[in-house]
Parts: sequence; C-alpha cells; structure tokens
Amino acid sequence: MILRMPKSIATTSCGGFFAALATTEPVPGGGAVAGVVGATAAALGEMVAGYSLGRSDDASVEESIKGLASELARARALFLQLADEDAAAYAVLNAAFKLPKGDPARSDSIRAGAQTAVQPPLAVLATAGDVSRIIEQMQPHANKNLRSDLAIAARLTDSAANAAMWNIRANAPLLGNAGAEALAEAQKTADAIESRCGSIESGCLVG
Repeated sequence: MILRMPKSIATTSCGGFFAALATTEPVPGGGAVAGVVGATAAALGEMVAGYSLGRSDDASVEESIKGLASELARARALFLQLADEDAAAYAVLNAAFKLPKGDPARSDSIRAGAQTAVQPPLAVLATAGDVSRIIEQMQPHANKNLRSDLAIAARLTDSAANAAMWNIRANAPLLGNAGAEALAEAQKTADAIESRCGSIESGCLVG
C-alpha cells in the first residue's frame, strides 16, 4: 500500500505522519521533520506558559506570559505551515533532478528548485530563533515545577534549528555565491540559537 501525505501535516495524526515519513517516498523528509519538531517545541512552551499563569501578583508579569503564549501559538502554526511548504518545495526540486541530464532546461530547473527548497528551512531557522528568545523571556517567570519541560522545549528548538541547517547545507551549494552567503548567515543564526538554548537549559538546572 502506498502511503500518501494529506494536504496538511497539521491535520494528520502523529502516527500517519510517521508512517509516511518511514516510506521511501521523497516527501515528507527531514525538512518536514524540522517543522514538526519546532512546532512541538512551541507547543511545549505554550504548556509551560499556561501552568505559569495565575502565580504572580504582578499584573504586568501575567500579561507578559499571556503575550508570550500567544507568540508561541503563532510560531507553532507557522512551523507546521513550513513543514508543508518544505515538502512541496522539495517535490519540485526532486522533479528537477529527475529531468534527463541532456535536457537544456535541467540546470536552470535545479537552480530554481533549490532556490524554492531553501526558503522553508531558512524560515524554520528564523522561527526557531524567535521561539528561543520567547522561551528565554519566559524562563524567569515560568512555573518552577515545569523546569524540565521548559528545558526540553529549548532543546527541541535547537534541534529544529539544527535540522533546518542540514537542509540549508544541502540546497545552498546549488545556488553558487548567493547560496554560500545565505549559508554563512544561517550558521550565525544557528550558533546564536544553540548558545541561547544552552543557557536556558543551564538556567533550568539551577533555577
């Protein structure tokens, strides 16, 4: 039986996604996984925010947590959208690679496909950066009983960023100098996320 992904990853079950991922079909693949991991991180951060409300007498702190929770909800939805976009973009690039090597349009098609395919992981990386900053802002006011969950959210955010970087590394070389520049900038972002998430994790250990 051939397993096919639904139109939206957000509307399928975890089991359905993993079953499709396990096949030898080209999509979903690692790029979709990056988005799903990022969405998981954001959702876990939302949970921590929910359990952190109502614990402070400072109204400004309560409003801040509510605002951060809303930002995480938007990031969760965006991660899942990017997971779908990544699968669609890679399908285009995969089709370009399957063109006959003698086809004069093959080279341009691959470059165009790579340009499309690199956009979702770049966006996943940027969104992971946003989520890492949100979690960092939430940490001082987070429910202490959920330190482990916050640390896991941070680690998953870093994992989503790392997964995105692997897809950027795969596609950027197909774009020549522009790809090299994009990769260098992306690596700076990934390094910043790794450092920030490490600090959050350390803070959860001693907090």
